[in-house]
Amino acid sequence: MQVIKLSFVSNILSVLFKWSIGFMSGSQALMADALHSLSDTVSFGINYYSAKNPQKSGTAISVTGTTAFVTALTLLAGLWLCANNLSVLIIGKATRPGLMSIIVSIVACILNGYLYNVSRCVDAQLSDIHTFICKIQNRTNFISSGISFVGVVLADLGLLYFDPLAAVVIGSLMIGSAIEMFNALSARDAEFSTIIKQRTKYVISVAAVFIVVFFAYNTATVINYKHVVLIPSEGKTPDSQVDALLGRARYFIIYNEKDNTIVYVPNKDMNFKGDVSHNLVSIVQDNGVDVVLAEVIGQEMFTDLKALHVQMYYIEQPGMVRDAYMDFSQQNLALALGANVDRGFGRNARWLQPW
Repeated sequence: MQVIKLSFVSNILSVLFKWSIGFMSGSQALMADALHSLSDTVSFGINYYSAKNPQKSGTAISVTGTTAFVTALTLLAGLWLCANNLSVLIIGKATRPGLMSIIVSIVACILNGYLYNVSRCVDAQLSDIHTFICKIQNRTNFISSGISFVGVVLADLGLLYFDPLAAVVIGSLMIGSAIEMFNALSARDAEFSTIIKQRTKYVISVAAVFIVVFFAYNTATVINYKHVVLIPSEGKTPDSQVDALLGRARYFIIYNEKDNTIVYVPNKDMNFKGDVSHNLVSIVQDNGVDVVLAEVIGQEMFTDLKALHVQMYYIEQPGMVRDAYMDFSQQNLALALGANVDRGFGRNARWLQPW
């Protein structure tokens, strides 16, 4: 019972860290690993309650029903991951995860490796359905964390498609573990085995419809989505150089993919000695901007734009506005997870920096 409790608490913390970092960095593999841990967290919680309260949940019917619920949850989560990330692979909308995603993946591998080793030893000593499921889920957790790590590292090195590909593999593992748990239930419960055999074709049909509908919906949503991209510029045309100072740029070039237009907006706060983030926020809101590209982003600017749910990307090499936009369109820019410049305080305050 203690190993199930340990797995339950560890997976709660793991889900929070992996999902938050994966969401901010756009890493499909890390979010897939987080979803895998989330489904297991539900399972560990149910198993822990069942093991702790055998008088309430120890009957064969209760154990079978609980395990069937957990197995179905794992199966659906795996199907969702496969459908979602296959569409990302086909459309080619993967992003570069970043260093924080790599660090979280390493920590997840170490944690899940430890949990699997402990649960394997406990299961070898006990003949219990709860510890058996715990062992299977910790094993697939460990494997999925390793796959997530490989996908995140390769994607950060430039092979972007490895990130969603790793997520597809993790989803497949979840489907495989669900099938293994169904087989274990069938071997222990003859009545359950008969029901599964009778309804297999219906389950497969529902699963197939689920995958096709979600895949089609997700693909159509991503294909039809258009961005409004803002880039700081030294001039009024896309052939102008990108201005390094985001808040104090001479102009803002805005690519509106929704109506296929390009406009420029003069920056009235170019020489203002105070915080210039409010002017940029107004421009972003007035023009419906949802993406900002810049060489450097200050903390005030980053915080204000993040509050508007604006995605920010760093321009790694100085060049023309047109080139920066093309790099964004081809997913060659790193997603900004935080400010990359510090203003300083007092006499060391650098007022000409981009905040």
